[in-house]
Amino acid sequence: MARVRLAADVDADLRRRVKVAAASGDKTVGEWIEEAVLAALEREARAEATGVSRASVPAFARDWDSEDDADYDQLAG
Repeated sequence: MARVRLAADVDADLRRRVKVAAASGDKTVGEWIEEAVLAALEREARAEATGVSRASVPAFARDWDSEDDADYDQLAG
């Protein structure tokens, strides 16, 4: 498959964070971004396949980590 260029304008702090993350993984910025985009697309595809909406996933994570359900956490552990 032919490779094409994809460009995006981001703020300077995000650019710095991406460069640091790429370097820490011994990757180029392009490789790091490609992996991050593919991972995000895979998460979205899995959510759609299971019928979980994109909006409900963060809400579930927030509720899962909530102290309001500490009693249930004790039962499970």
